[in-house]
Amino acid sequence: MDWATFFKDNSTSIFTLAGVFLGSVITFFISYLNNRFEATERSKDREEQRREAKTQLTLELKRKDIEIIQNTIDNALKSMEIVLETRTKESWGRISDEEVWEELKSAILDEKSRMHQQGESDMIAEKLAFTLGDEFHSDYRKFCDLCAEYWSRMLNSSYYSKEDQDIAFFNAAGSAAKLHNLMNEKLISLRDT
Repeated sequence: MDWATFFKDNSTSIFTLAGVFLGSVITFFISYLNNRFEATERSKDREEQRREAKTQLTLELKRKDIEIIQNTIDNALKSMEIVLETRTKESWGRISDEEVWEELKSAILDEKSRMHQQGESDMIAEKLAFTLGDEFHSDYRKFCDLCAEYWSRMLNSSYYSKEDQDIAFFNAAGSAAKLHNLMNEKLISLRDT
């Protein structure tokens, strides 16, 4: 049998077989490229999920840090109000100077009171404030200094007028409001990243 005759007699079958083979190769190649593309996309999706999880974790940790600082600031303001109320009772003649010191001592030693909690959280809040940047830490230190000034004026109330004490309280409260605003801005900026 001659090859020329063989091809002439079976040309349709040979071309069909070659077409099927070529179609299979093209289908395999398209499937291979599609699988490779999907694998790349899955890898990108996993990487995006990891980044998102890391961002969420960072945001949650910062949120908890900020909550601790906010609670410390709120406890400081509440403690200042307790002292102000106690001193006001004294100035109205409802309690004596000794009773003032007894009330303050019991408020400080009561583990459930804000004054007691304030003492425990100050150091932690100071460290956390440092992690939020130099500007925030500087403003936090100013708030602490204003609180110290208030405490000095209240505990030595015989040397300071009521107006001086009120000014010290409102300065500390204004500083606290600024800090709360900075912390909210920090949270918003973290969400945007």
